[in-house]
This record gives sequence, C-alpha cells and structure tokens, in this order.
Amino acid sequence: MNNLKERIPLSGTFELTGRCNLSCKMCLVRVNGSRIRELGCRERTADEWIHMAEQAVEAGTLGLLLTGGEVTLRPDFCEIYEAVAQMGFLLTVYTNATMITDKIMDVFRKYPPHKIGVTMYGASNDTYKRLCGCEDGYDRFV
Repeated sequence: MNNLKERIPLSGTFELTGRCNLSCKMCLVRVNGSRIRELGCRERTADEWIHMAEQAVEAGTLGLLLTGGEVTLRPDFCEIYEAVAQMGFLLTVYTNATMITDKIMDVFRKYPPHKIGVTMYGASNDTYKRLCGCEDGYDRFV
C-alpha cells in the first residue's frame, strides 16, 4: 500500500444521464427531467464532463465508458463524445440504440468507439411495449 501515489486509474465510467427514453419495468436507474428537478439535482454540463475527461487523461486513464440512462438522449452527446474521443481514450458506449441518429453515426464513423454495448429488450414491438412501454421500440432498435 506504500505505492498508492503511483496507481493509475486504467479505466473509468461517466454516467452522462439517468434519463432514458424507455420505461423498462426492471430499470433501477432511470429518472426523468421533472424528477431530477424535484430532487434539486442537475445533470453536469458538456463542459463539466469534458473537463473531468481532461483530468482523467492527465491521470493516465486509458479507457472510458459513456453510459446512462440513455446517453444519446442528451442533445450534447456528440459534443461530449467527440471531445473525449479526441483525447485518445479507448471509448465504450452503452446504449439501447433506439435514438441513434445520422449525426451520431457520423461522429462514430469519424471517431470509432472501441466497443458499443447495445441492450436489446426483445424481438418484437409487442415485447418492447410490454417491457419498456415503447410501442415501436423494436423498430427503432433495428
């Protein structure tokens, strides 16, 4: 334990939001904007996330996971992703893939993530409706 000062955080996780576009019955994380305000909380800004990533790079961190809630729900997701990608992290993104836009795909093509973890909740819209409260969830996922 004498070498604690020499330890480097090899990887980290940024939970960019607790918000999600789905309402999955089993989820323990999801909140909505009104609940965040009710609790007197706020989400960190893009600048705050980027500044924390700069600190992580300075500390020697190699891998970074961007997760949520649903990270692509943030209107500034591309801004955050692009900035941290340019820092050289091995990036992983966890998503339910129902909100991937052409803009997000363009950023992924420009700065390919090391890994993308995609959660699939069923093989039909009916399953998504029953489990996640989203009538077209499967179609959006595909």
